[in-house]
Amino acid sequence: MKASILKVQQAARATLSLAIVLALTSSIVVAQQQETVEARLKGFDSYMDQVMKDWNAPGIGIGIVMGDKLVFAKGYGFRDYGKKLPYTTNTTQPIASNSKLFTAVAIGRSSKRESCVGTNLSSSLFPPSGSTTTNSTAQ
Repeated sequence: MKASILKVQQAARATLSLAIVLALTSSIVVAQQQETVEARLKGFDSYMDQVMKDWNAPGIGIGIVMGDKLVFAKGYGFRDYGKKLPYTTNTTQPIASNSKLFTAVAIGRSSKRESCVGTNLSSSLFPPSGSTTTNSTAQ
């Protein structure tokens, strides 16, 4: 059990590091639009090595998108430290229960714009408060 807690902590550290890196690189991208991607990412590998040491993360994957184009993708460290399997751009990352949050946000945004299948999704899925619903199949 202690090993699974340690893995969850390492995944959380890696996720936090990724969020920090993405926030930093996105501000760099906006501020220096004339530079090439390669020039902007000069020294990024050594920065990521330091981030992984600071956060004691076994591995992390980074993807940077500009507009609608993936401009950088790379894995750092190991996806399985014990077996020394490298973290690559094809490594999948478990996201725990975050998929529920993503789904809830997507439903909220869609229903707010009333753009989900041409209907107001919230009113079709959730009855107004105070109303009673009947289910003819429930006994």
